[in-house]
Amino acid sequence: MNKMSSNMTKYDRERDTVAFKGIIVEDVPQGIFELINIAFSCVLIQISSLVGLVCSSLTVVVLSQFNITTDSANILLLSLTVADFLFCMTVPISRLNCLLVRILDTQTVTIVNISILQMFSTLSRWFYVISITMGGVIAAERFVVVFFPLKAAGVLTPNRIIIVCVSVYIVNFALLCPGMFCFRKEWMFDPTKEIFVEVLVPTDFYLSHFEALNFELAIFHNNIFTSSFLILTLILTPAIAVKLWMLVSERSKLTQRRCSFDPTAAKIMMTVCTVNLLLYGPVIYFNLATYLMPNYSLLSKSYQVFMIITDFTGTLCASVNFVVYAKLSTKFKKKFEMLIENFCCWKPQR
Repeated sequence: MNKMSSNMTKYDRERDTVAFKGIIVEDVPQGIFELINIAFSCVLIQISSLVGLVCSSLTVVVLSQFNITTDSANILLLSLTVADFLFCMTVPISRLNCLLVRILDTQTVTIVNISILQMFSTLSRWFYVISITMGGVIAAERFVVVFFPLKAAGVLTPNRIIIVCVSVYIVNFALLCPGMFCFRKEWMFDPTKEIFVEVLVPTDFYLSHFEALNFELAIFHNNIFTSSFLILTLILTPAIAVKLWMLVSERSKLTQRRCSFDPTAAKIMMTVCTVNLLLYGPVIYFNLATYLMPNYSLLSKSYQVFMIITDFTGTLCASVNFVVYAKLSTKFKKKFEMLIENFCCWKPQR
């Protein structure tokens, strides 16, 4: 939930424009919206999610071949991969409404949408934010390893990294949990179609604690907590890149020092953070922008289009990360080739 409005109980859909600083901008035309919805929700997201599930599964299998209990980098990558996998598993289900409206009647679609699809939509948002948060954690961990290699082993112990990863999941769930109690299902009569339809209406909990929920969900979680991790990634990733560049000439000295610094692992993690910035950055910018638009409606088609596209870019992360690991890590690539050779009786060309 990006922003709440005291007018939510009115379910007003009559506003098809976005007001920003007094300038009225026409919303997305219905024809273009339907085209985008069909192209992304019905096709691209479904295909990209399937590819992401396969890539995430392969990443988990390959990482399990390494010692994931004593290497902080592998622990972080595994945690990020699990979030990507769960997102790719839930987001295509949340977008099935695009297909259901074309094969089922309105009443059945409404019931399925509210009873099932909305739940998966909430779960997909949870895993989506976890991936953003993990990007910041990875950037911070690599910053410590690259800039303080001698102290990193003592500070970033495997047990502490595991605690941090588990905390990311728990904290994000705790912050999003109140949003699950803001609406309840209720049957209402639709005079235009002369049938009863299931709709979501605000709960007493939502109406009684509107100000607190607005601050916790809209301001703190979306625009402070999540943005902080992305900003952390934005700041630390270039710093790590510069440091790595400076250390290229000192590679021989690094190999003689007793430290936990691994240039290859640092490059992989830095690339993952860069991918997160490119694919998740627009979400934060849009969240901040919409919060500054007092007359912006979350029911507007432009917001729906944005959410559709961000769901698609989120599924791309799982596939892109797998390519990054296979491209930059020789060990990962060799393990992957061994798995293919064992399961498919295929030997890669050397």
